[in-house]
Amino acid sequence: MACDKECELIQFRIASAQFMRVQPRPRAGAPADLEQKLLGLVKHELETDIHTCPEGCDCVIKEPVEVSNTERIKKVFDGTYTAWYKVRLVKYRTPGECMPKSDPLPEEQS
Repeated sequence: MACDKECELIQFRIASAQFMRVQPRPRAGAPADLEQKLLGLVKHELETDIHTCPEGCDCVIKEPVEVSNTERIKKVFDGTYTAWYKVRLVKYRTPGECMPKSDPLPEEQS
Protein backbone atom coordinates (compact mmCIF):
# COMPACT_ATOMS: atom_id res chain seq x y z
CA MET A 1 0.00 0.00 0.00
CA ALA A 2 1.30 3.43 -0.91
CA CYS A 3 2.37 5.66 1.91
CA ASP A 4 2.11 8.98 0.09
CA LYS A 5 -0.41 10.78 2.21
CA GLU A 6 -0.50 13.42 4.90
CA CYS A 7 -0.67 12.15 8.44
CA GLU A 8 -0.81 13.35 11.96
CA LEU A 9 1.19 12.17 14.92
CA ILE A 10 -0.75 12.57 18.14
CA GLN A 11 1.20 12.20 21.37
CA PHE A 12 -0.12 12.25 24.90
CA ARG A 13 2.32 13.14 27.66
CA ILE A 14 1.70 13.69 31.36
CA ALA A 15 2.72 17.21 32.36
CA SER A 16 1.94 16.64 36.02
CA ALA A 17 0.29 14.01 38.15
CA GLN A 18 -0.76 14.81 41.68
CA PHE A 19 -1.40 11.91 44.01
CA MET A 20 -4.83 12.25 45.60
CA ARG A 21 -5.70 9.13 47.57
CA VAL A 22 -5.35 5.37 47.69
CA GLN A 23 -7.66 2.61 48.93
CA PRO A 24 -7.37 0.52 50.99
CA ARG A 25 -5.08 2.58 53.20
CA PRO A 26 -1.65 0.96 52.89
CA ARG A 27 -0.80 -1.10 55.94
CA ALA A 28 2.59 -1.25 57.58
CA GLY A 29 4.82 -3.18 55.23
CA ALA A 30 3.32 -1.74 52.05
CA PRO A 31 6.04 -0.99 49.49
CA ALA A 32 7.64 2.39 50.18
CA ASP A 33 7.53 3.17 46.46
CA LEU A 34 3.83 2.32 46.18
CA GLU A 35 2.92 5.85 45.04
CA GLN A 36 5.62 5.75 42.36
CA LYS A 37 4.60 2.27 41.24
CA LEU A 38 0.99 3.35 40.86
CA LEU A 39 2.10 6.49 39.02
CA GLY A 40 3.96 4.19 36.61
CA LEU A 41 0.61 2.55 35.81
CA VAL A 42 -0.91 5.98 35.14
CA LYS A 43 1.90 6.80 32.70
CA HIS A 44 1.67 3.41 31.04
CA GLU A 45 -2.06 3.83 30.45
CA LEU A 46 -2.07 7.49 29.39
CA GLU A 47 1.19 8.22 27.58
CA THR A 48 0.67 7.07 24.01
CA ASP A 49 1.72 7.88 20.46
CA ILE A 50 -0.90 7.50 17.73
CA HIS A 51 -0.30 8.10 14.05
CA THR A 52 -2.76 8.13 11.20
CA CYS A 53 -0.72 6.28 8.55
CA PRO A 54 -1.63 3.04 6.80
CA GLU A 55 -0.09 -0.20 8.12
CA GLY A 56 3.59 -0.48 7.21
CA CYS A 57 4.12 3.28 7.07
CA ASP A 58 5.63 5.67 9.61
CA CYS A 59 4.51 9.23 10.16
CA VAL A 60 7.52 11.48 9.56
CA ILE A 61 6.73 14.71 11.32
CA LYS A 62 7.48 18.26 10.28
CA GLU A 63 7.19 20.29 13.48
CA PRO A 64 4.91 20.31 16.50
CA VAL A 65 2.01 22.67 16.09
CA GLU A 66 -0.99 22.24 18.25
CA VAL A 67 -0.71 21.63 21.95
CA SER A 68 -3.70 21.22 24.22
CA ASN A 69 -3.97 20.50 27.92
CA THR A 70 -6.65 18.58 29.72
CA GLU A 71 -7.00 17.85 33.40
CA ARG A 72 -8.63 14.66 34.52
CA ILE A 73 -8.80 12.30 37.41
CA LYS A 74 -7.21 8.95 36.59
CA LYS A 75 -7.93 5.87 38.67
CA VAL A 76 -5.51 2.92 38.56
CA PHE A 77 -5.60 -0.47 40.22
CA ASP A 78 -2.51 -2.63 40.72
CA GLY A 79 -4.25 -5.73 42.00
CA THR A 80 -4.24 -4.59 45.62
CA TYR A 81 -4.54 -0.83 45.74
CA THR A 82 -6.72 1.61 43.87
CA ALA A 83 -5.22 5.08 43.55
CA TRP A 84 -6.50 8.36 42.17
CA TYR A 85 -4.29 10.95 40.53
CA LYS A 86 -5.12 14.41 39.25
CA VAL A 87 -3.34 14.38 35.89
CA ARG A 88 -2.59 17.20 33.49
CA LEU A 89 -2.33 15.55 30.11
CA VAL A 90 -0.73 17.36 27.18
CA LYS A 91 -1.77 16.41 23.65
CA TYR A 92 0.62 17.29 20.82
CA ARG A 93 -0.77 17.16 17.27
CA THR A 94 1.94 17.20 14.64
CA PRO A 95 1.33 17.09 10.89
CA GLY A 96 3.64 14.95 8.80
CA GLU A 97 3.90 12.69 5.81
CA CYS A 98 3.65 8.92 5.67
CA MET A 99 6.84 7.14 4.65
CA PRO A 100 7.47 3.43 4.16
CA LYS A 101 8.77 1.88 7.37
CA SER A 102 12.50 1.35 7.21
CA ASP A 103 13.68 -2.14 8.05
CA PRO A 104 15.20 -2.25 11.53
CA LEU A 105 18.91 -2.92 11.54
CA PRO A 106 19.65 -6.59 12.22
CA GLU A 107 20.76 -7.06 15.80
CA GLU A 108 24.30 -8.28 16.20
CA GLN A 109 24.60 -11.76 17.63
CA SER A 110 26.49 -11.72 20.91
